[in-house]
Amino acid sequence: MKITDSTPYVNLDAYTQMTRDRVSLNREETSAGATPCAADKVVLSPRARQIQEATSQLQAIPDVAEEKVARIRSEVEGGTYRVDGGKIAEKMLQEMANYLAP
Repeated sequence: MKITDSTPYVNLDAYTQMTRDRVSLNREETSAGATPCAADKVVLSPRARQIQEATSQLQAIPDVAEEKVARIRSEVEGGTYRVDGGKIAEKMLQEMANYLAP
């Protein structure tokens, strides 16, 4: 339904009333033995289905790499975890260069 009037509440009220009337009419027809109206249904486009599938696959991926966390935890607890300052500085410079690059 497209609302083109400057007072959308009037149209919304009319639409709401029309929907209520239709529902009550369908109930009366169903109770009288008439065949009910076909229900509305949603049909997704192939692209929408792809997006929906990709979203469900992304939700299945864990947010945390449990194996990596367990490995680092055991290294920290065992006192064998070492941080390479050079690698950290290199990564920081790379990220800064990527940020500043056009």
